[in-house]
Amino acid sequence: EKGSSGTFILLIRWILCLLRLCSVQVIPSKVQSTKEGKNATFLCHLISKHDVLQVTWQKENGKKENNIATYSKINGHKILDNYAGHINFTQRELKVSAITFHAVTMQDEGCYKCIFNTFPMGSVFGRMCLKVYGKTSSVFRGLF
Repeated sequence: EKGSSGTFILLIRWILCLLRLCSVQVIPSKVQSTKEGKNATFLCHLISKHDVLQVTWQKENGKKENNIATYSKINGHKILDNYAGHINFTQRELKVSAITFHAVTMQDEGCYKCIFNTFPMGSVFGRMCLKVYGKTSSVFRGLF
């Protein structure tokens, strides 16, 4: 199956990183599809021996990225005002980070990045996308 081969490749990469055959690997939760009004969670896992100083989540908006949330040991977690109450961190660790969107809307559709700011390597990121399907309407209910 298509999905299982992708999972197999991620597993092989993860094993190689455990054996120290790669220096840094971000394993994101790729593409998710959900119905409008449901919740969606993105998870990123950094496999690295380097220190992580901060994790930042961004939404891609054309050619630029907009910060939506950040976490560090020093400053804790911060969610931008226009996302407060709509997303929250469901996992707050420096090498494993997850955010959940509550009651997704069509405006949430798009691609997101989890960025791990590491020392001494610098920034490494994972990219994932959210596809939102509209609610089905009952327009035809009284016609038959």
